[in-house]
Amino acid sequence: MIRVFGATDTTFTSNGDVVLRPLKAKVHKKDNGDYYLDLDAGLEYIDHLVEGNIIVANTPTGDQAFRVGNVTKTKNKISSKCFHVFYDSKNYLIAEADVENKNCGDALTQLNVSTEPWSEFSVSSDIATQNSYQCIRKSFYDALRDVVSIWGGHLVRNNFNISVVSEIGTDNGIVVQYKKNLKDITCHENWNAVCTKLLPIGRDGIKLNALDPSKSIYVVSSTQYDLPYCKTVTFTQDNINKEDYPTENDYLQALVSDLEQQAEDYLETNCVPQVNYTLKANLDKLTDIGDTVEVIDERLGVHLMTHVIGFVYDCLFEQYSEVEFGNFTETISGLVGNMTQTAEKVAETASLEMQDKIFNTIEDYVGSKGETDGWTWQKYASGVCVAWKEVSINSASISWSTFLTSLYSGIGSVTLPFEITNAVIEASINNCTDVGWVAKAVQTSATSLGLTIVREGNTGTMTVNVCVRGKIS
Repeated sequence: MIRVFGATDTTFTSNGDVVLRPLKAKVHKKDNGDYYLDLDAGLEYIDHLVEGNIIVANTPTGDQAFRVGNVTKTKNKISSKCFHVFYDSKNYLIAEADVENKNCGDALTQLNVSTEPWSEFSVSSDIATQNSYQCIRKSFYDALRDVVSIWGGHLVRNNFNISVVSEIGTDNGIVVQYKKNLKDITCHENWNAVCTKLLPIGRDGIKLNALDPSKSIYVVSSTQYDLPYCKTVTFTQDNINKEDYPTENDYLQALVSDLEQQAEDYLETNCVPQVNYTLKANLDKLTDIGDTVEVIDERLGVHLMTHVIGFVYDCLFEQYSEVEFGNFTETISGLVGNMTQTAEKVAETASLEMQDKIFNTIEDYVGSKGETDGWTWQKYASGVCVAWKEVSINSASISWSTFLTSLYSGIGSVTLPFEITNAVIEASINNCTDVGWVAKAVQTSATSLGLTIVREGNTGTMTVNVCVRGKIS
């Protein structure tokens, strides 16, 4: 049953203002993504399907509330894309909230009680990991997206109840076999991350043969293809501390064992392509996003466990009309996680132009920003920092050679606002009174830069724009 309620209603136990008999009512839902009702109805409901009213529709997870919006009218019907009431969170502002070392549930609670006006939502989470987050002048909706990107997990939207949980879905033994003659199913394959032979690198450049020079530095998967898929990956080993081991040999053994385990886990995940399937048919026993679907794909020779990442549900026929499942998805947590990881990986080698594209894509996920000692900076949720500053140099007072380190401030270096590692630096000269100057900079420590000027002209006054991007220590 599909019912219409007033814009300010928050409980939906009655039949509401009217019971709706629509021409079409389909719920679209993505993991951490869009959640809306696509609705068509006759003109007899023109006084009820108005902006802001609430439609309560039957879904796989029970009755859910959707707000009427973007109404269009023709000579014989009314159409509306009704977003879930979760998106009311866009209308609440958080002026400032500083979350420090809290689990996800406590972080959500602090943000929820910081809204203007007072939030109608209740929040919860089962994620115990502690993190920090500074929210300044953001909507509650944007803050929730930031929470998912920082703490991880999945959004569970149940009317005015919002949860971020570590795991979703059930395993009801659903099996789909992709065959050449199976219709109404499409497959999207992503082979970019496939790896069947790996050269793992650990702390301080350590390899698998650190203790035994005769040992291979590669880890090889039992899954192989006609084409080679050989990669190298650097793994973090911050959880292994040298002081915890009695001898240097024990410490190295711990590093090698950990590196080998991480490499094997990486290969197990990435030896098969990432695949998404869209099936335009109903799947029996499917309950919601996150449910497990076993896929047997004879074309690729793969047999893997996937999860439902999206569906279209027909409220009139009470069945799924389209189901999307796979082993990867680009939604709030997936896209942001991948983008920030990519930004970190390219920090040592990528051009600033490429990084601009990456960072601009995730601009919504800036954790904090400000100015320190003349530096303008932004800190991202991933720990990446971007800082830039103008440095003025009066070269008339300096005796130049072909390559010279500028005695900026008399110390020959520029002090950074934070400890930044793996930095990519760009230095460009503006407002120069003479031509032929080129500025170069290099990271000399976690807190300073050495600024070098290459000269082909006479002395002059200039301004050097320095931009640094790297990981906050």
